[in-house]
Amino acid sequence: MPAAFYVRDGERWLATELTRGPWSSALQHGGPPAAVLAGAIESFGDDASRFIVTRLTFEFLRPIPIAAFTVRCEPVRLGNRAQRIDATLVHDGVDVARAHGLRVRTTGVPLPSPRCPRRSAPRGPAGLEPWTFPFFRDRVAYHTGVEVRIARGVWGKGPTAAWMRMMAPLCDSQPTSPLQTLVTLADAANGVCPVLDPRQYSFINADMSLHLDRPPVGEWFALDVRATADPLGIGLTHCDLHDRDGELGHALQCLVIDTRSSSGLDA
Repeated sequence: MPAAFYVRDGERWLATELTRGPWSSALQHGGPPAAVLAGAIESFGDDASRFIVTRLTFEFLRPIPIAAFTVRCEPVRLGNRAQRIDATLVHDGVDVARAHGLRVRTTGVPLPSPRCPRRSAPRGPAGLEPWTFPFFRDRVAYHTGVEVRIARGVWGKGPTAAWMRMMAPLCDSQPTSPLQTLVTLADAANGVCPVLDPRQYSFINADMSLHLDRPPVGEWFALDVRATADPLGIGLTHCDLHDRDGELGHALQCLVIDTRSSSGLDA
């Protein structure tokens, strides 16, 4: 197994086989490249330590090949309380993915007891058996770079909650932040709770949005997922995000649904 999802070569990010997705052997899973963009937004500027990323919206503009790319980071507005920053993945001069980030300044505010306490995390991950996504076509791919443990529900039969962690760092030459880990895993929500049988249908997410109300902590994160589909060929994955301290935010994915025979993914 490769030592990391990406290898750095100067300004370039070189994708390894761990980034490979389930729909094509030549294309990346959305989680790792989204995490690269999240890291660029999280660390942008000399004042990054004063801010927390509270929203990330990812747009997958084109299929992302398992190849080399660069990252372009651009401030939209850098206020004292809130900052908006965009990051773009560029492959061969073409924009293939983009992230829009919101960072909010941190400060101490005395608060009373919450009127709506955070929900507790699903049980686990200790005591739960490791589980592997069954629909990847290649031996080495995203599913071998992560560990999954089902906490509630039965995979493929409705709402499902699962604990996940990365088994390799995002990059070979720098540490992976908890936010990058969370983003890498959150994009697997439509795989944790497949809206349809993946042997007969594809349900690729064209985007992903995360809203967080505190910094993620640790290496294990729980995805509590349900998904919906419509005969018009669209769907939506709803995911509550937890770390071991409990609820920390939510993620949504817009799904493009098609039959495997007409999608061209089995060609």
